[in-house]
Amino acid sequence: REHDAGGEVVLMVFSEFGRRVRDNGTGTDHGAAGVAFAIGDRVNGGMYGTYPSLKPGDLSQGDLAPNYDFRGFYSTLADRWLGLDPVPIVGGNFEQMSFV
Repeated sequence: REHDAGGEVVLMVFSEFGRRVRDNGTGTDHGAAGVAFAIGDRVNGGMYGTYPSLKPGDLSQGDLAPNYDFRGFYSTLADRWLGLDPVPIVGGNFEQMSFV
C-alpha cells in the first residue's frame, strides 16, 4: 500500500493436497479436495463453490468432493491476471472462475 501497488498484486495460497475425512487409525491420509485463496485489491471476494458435506453419500471415495478442478484456478490466474494462454500451462481447458 505504501507504493500504491495493491491493484497490481494477487497473492495465491493453495494447498497441494487435502485430507481424507475418516481417520485410518494413525491419522488421516492424503485426500482429493484441498483449499485455495486469492488475496488482493482486485480479487472478487467470496466463497466459490459450495461448502463441503461430510455425509458419507456425498463423499468421493472417502474424500471431500472438489467443487472445482485446481487447474481451473491456475487457468483463471494465467488468463485473466497474467494474460497468458492457460492451455499449455495446465494441459487443457478447465472451467475458469470469476474471482479476478
